[in-house]
Amino acid sequence: MKVLYAVCALILSGLCHTALSTPLTVDVVATSRPCIDDLVSRGNIRVDISGGLPPYSVSVNNGPFSAATTFNDLNIGTIFIMVVDSTSPSQVVAKSFNLLP
Repeated sequence: MKVLYAVCALILSGLCHTALSTPLTVDVVATSRPCIDDLVSRGNIRVDISGGLPPYSVSVNNGPFSAATTFNDLNIGTIFIMVVDSTSPSQVVAKSFNLLP
C-alpha cells in the first residue's frame, strides 16, 4: 500500500508527466499578413498548441511568457516563439516563423 501511495503522490505532483502526457507540438499560423503598401507593415499570428500538459505559456520574441495564443501588431520579419507546458522545463518547444507579406 505504501508503494501505491508513493506512485499516486508522484503522479499528482506532476513528476510523472512524461509517462502520462504526449509530446508538446506547436504550429504557428499567420492570421493577418503585413501589407507591403502600408507605411507600417505589421501582422498577426496564432499559436496552436497540443500535447504536453496544459496550461501552456507562450513567449514571442523573447518577451514575457503568458497564456495568450494570439499575438497582434507584430513587425514584419522572423518571429521567435517559445512554448512551455505546465511541466516546464521538461517540455519546451522553440520555433521561428517568417511573417512576410
